Amino acid sequence: MNNLTDNTSINTLLKMMDNIKNGAIIIDDNCNIKHTNKTAKKLLGKNYHNQGILEFLGDKEVNSNIKKVFSGKIPEPTTYRIDKPVIQHIRVLISPFEPDIKISQKNLALIILNDITEYIFMQSQRSDFLANASHELKTPVASLLGYIETLKGHAKNDEEAREKFLSIMHTQAERMQHLINDLLSLLKIEQIEHIVPNQAFDLSQAVETALETLSPLAFKRNIKINFPPSGTKFVKGDYDEIVQVIINLVHNAIKISKKNTHINIIICSQNVCNSSFSTNSKEVNSRVIVPIYEPNTPHYCLQIKDNGPGFTKNHIPRIGERFYRIAGDLDSQEKGTGLGLAIVKHIIMRHRGGLELKTAVGKGSEFCISLPVNE
Repeated sequence: MNNLTDNTSINTLLKMMDNIKNGAIIIDDNCNIKHTNKTAKKLLGKNYHNQGILEFLGDKEVNSNIKKVFSGKIPEPTTYRIDKPVIQHIRVLISPFEPDIKISQKNLALIILNDITEYIFMQSQRSDFLANASHELKTPVASLLGYIETLKGHAKNDEEAREKFLSIMHTQAERMQHLINDLLSLLKIEQIEHIVPNQAFDLSQAVETALETLSPLAFKRNIKINFPPSGTKFVKGDYDEIVQVIINLVHNAIKISKKNTHINIIICSQNVCNSSFSTNSKEVNSRVIVPIYEPNTPHYCLQIKDNGPGFTKNHIPRIGERFYRIAGDLDSQEKGTGLGLAIVKHIIMRHRGGLELKTAVGKGSEFCISLPVNE
């Protein structure tokens, strides 16, 4: 801290700044950053010492408020939006220092950054959640009510009809349960998407855990899942969330693959991964659903290749969109909630990983999940 000033009060303030929960930045009257605390560095992604604040908070309101502060006015707080890698909303409060506290004879101001992403998300998503939930639940609820009325009426004493209708009602009730669970999962993930998980875990073990859960379904359809030993592959992230991602993708692969076929799963280093599809084939379509946030850092790629019918071109741009169902256009008669791939997409975004799809009609699809290596 001594390179900034010999002023004892400044040094004390800088030490305090590093221990507060909110982001804090000191700027001079040339708008150059003189100090950022740990939280501010995390929010902004780098240490911007001695660089211009407007390059990183390049917002008209922020710019205007900085000018007001150095002209002796106290501006109202403003909200700044960060769009990449995920949307964040930062509340920005700017206050001047006392005139006798300077760095290199420059007047100073303090910028406080408060991450209000979760609050903004909850406000904006509440109405969307209610609208989506009510729309998606309308059909199964109407179906249940119809069958209940029938069972109370002319089918009251018809044992065969009663068994048939109760079975259908059970299926509809399970569908509602899956839908509600998926909606809540997606809501939870989106709410914390701006918080990057930093635990370390073995990706190979996460695959094994997911496959144990799905083995009865694979056995029922006589689908063999090939996952050769990969050794330990430690990545950064949330173990349970990545297990959920693998379950969702492999479950989809089992549903749409033909019976008596197989699914191939491998883990490889991103720079040496070989797709099961020929890169020169004109029939292969690909899409990067989630681009890797830091492509120059090491990543492991988890590839999941099914033996389904593949996706036609018109589906590919919409994969990962909430409530977009593909199964109705394929051989599978199992209708999902349309939220599984949306959940996968947002979990991978939270991990600052990558998600890519390669597919060919009649030859199946391959998803590649990229996760940062824990070094």
